[in-house]
Amino acid sequence: MRICGNDEQITEMATALAKAQGEFGTVDKGATNPFFNSKYADLASILKAVTPILSKNGLCLLTPPKTIKGEGMVEVECILLHTSGGRIETNLSGKVDASAKNIMHAIGSAVTYLRRYSVQGLLNIACDADDDGNAAGGVQNNQKRRVK
Repeated sequence: MRICGNDEQITEMATALAKAQGEFGTVDKGATNPFFNSKYADLASILKAVTPILSKNGLCLLTPPKTIKGEGMVEVECILLHTSGGRIETNLSGKVDASAKNIMHAIGSAVTYLRRYSVQGLLNIACDADDDGNAAGGVQNNQKRRVK
């Protein structure tokens, strides 16, 4: 993670982010992962929950993807910008399933997945119990809890 800006910009951005995080509510897990029969908060739900609050506090979020040529990987850069000029940047990458019938769909799925987890990580958002991640790791989690 990189934090960019002068001391004043970073202070203003940190203040705005602290205010925004204080307003974030629960992000509902409305999507279902059919492979693991688990619920998760999709990217649209996460962005719908945080974008108006970020904007109100002078913050905006960018998540541009890029491919890592020759390695079968995609990367998402998650950038939080503040009106002061300060910014926080982080990157997350993952391998694309090269055996997929539709490689473009596989790339799109990987980018969406990386965007979702980048935003959650950068903004420190938890979405209920992590059924999606636990199921991916072979762990079953039947406990439901609400995280604000």
